Amino acid sequence: MKYLQQLAKIELVALAALAIFALAFACLSAAQASFATNPLFGVFGTGEVVFVYTIVTGSLPVVFLGAPLYFALCHFHKASWLSVLIIGIAPGCVALFIATVPALWALPCGAFVATVTHAICGRGSNPSSKRTRVPRAA
Repeated sequence: MKYLQQLAKIELVALAALAIFALAFACLSAAQASFATNPLFGVFGTGEVVFVYTIVTGSLPVVFLGAPLYFALCHFHKASWLSVLIIGIAPGCVALFIATVPALWALPCGAFVATVTHAICGRGSNPSSKRTRVPRAA
């Protein structure tokens, strides 16, 4: 696969994983708002705000940081679960110094997006995971 095609595939998978996390988090927030006596945006509005906020704030790190770094790791056959998790939680760790609440939102989101992306795109990227043929004894 050509380099740009592989990068585009990684970015699309990562954005899809971000959308899945955003949808799940929006449903969780909407369910939590349904138990509130007077939710600010209503149940559906709360889910919608959380979904849009997660997509908007998460897509920039995915497109400009996570996917290119993951592509580089795959290209040099260095993609492992640990390195993927480090890439995923790095923006959240930086955000801890700026704003705590969004960082606590970004940490699980980054970890989820990174692990799903590696689970889908990472097959065959690490040479240690490839089977080698053992010669038969004569």
